[in-house]
Amino acid sequence: MARKKKDTKLKILELSAALFADKGKDAVGIREIAEKSGVSLNTVMYHFSSKENLHHETIKHLLANGINFGEIFKKHCENGSGGHSCETFRNILSEIFAEAMKSKYATYINMIAKVMFSRDKVQLIYLFESFKDIELHFTDFFEKSGLEADAREISFLMSIFWTQLLYCAGAKKLTELECEDGNPASFAAEGVSDIFLARLDIQEASGVR
Repeated sequence: MARKKKDTKLKILELSAALFADKGKDAVGIREIAEKSGVSLNTVMYHFSSKENLHHETIKHLLANGINFGEIFKKHCENGSGGHSCETFRNILSEIFAEAMKSKYATYINMIAKVMFSRDKVQLIYLFESFKDIELHFTDFFEKSGLEADAREISFLMSIFWTQLLYCAGAKKLTELECEDGNPASFAAEGVSDIFLARLDIQEASGVR
């Protein structure tokens, strides 16, 4: 019984995520979510009590199950031969941008973009906490490279990272037109890498190995 309740809740969350990310919170009703999830209105209310709570839980679910930044950093730093080098950093960003372009992360990207411009303080706190957790992977990478980067500088660079990631993944068709080689993810990742390395005054042949 407990497994069935968990599966039902997950089903509602995943359907809600797609609807909220596509239409926006105000354009989606509880009845529509119940109908498209194949459950009763009472079932939705039993699990989430209100549309507001469902929306908040949906955001938390998406942020927790989006791109696995930690795994990407770990894979390149531990399994690669470059250690914590400039090349490794470029490869990490390249994979992150490539992942963001995949259709399975479309809902994740769209929801982040919507929450960023929300006036809902609870949503913004969830997003801020998620961003700070992701930022730790970047900070840890540079610290292990022997670089003590200023926290404000890293935060600024992360804002550039998110702006480019969301634009690249959220406006795929437009970025494909802008990119001559037809690979906007690679182009954007390279540009963001250049900005990080330049702002942190890291040379390709020195500083970070």
